Amino acid sequence: MLTSPEKVWVKRLFNSVDHDGSGFVDLAEFSKLIRLFAPNEADDKGLRQTFKKCGAKADFLELQNFEVWCACTLGLGLTEEAFIDGMKELTTIAQEQLPGDAVH
Repeated sequence: MLTSPEKVWVKRLFNSVDHDGSGFVDLAEFSKLIRLFAPNEADDKGLRQTFKKCGAKADFLELQNFEVWCACTLGLGLTEEAFIDGMKELTTIAQEQLPGDAVH
């Protein structure tokens, strides 16, 4: 379970990845994020499996699903401070390197 301060940073990353401002991170947007950090793990089949594991009902993640992904993938064993530091770094990279007009 994420703390309130952690959720604030997850939402900032979510908004940085949600380029069209739809309130969802679709498969294409998520794929761009994953390709920044793990290019070999960004195939559509694997991403769809990740979406299902996070509780997504289609090819998009709602904020709650994105929180699950962040907590399970990025937050395992981290202190709150370390998790937030990591989210700050990811958000900065996403804002600088992902194409599109993300809502920040």
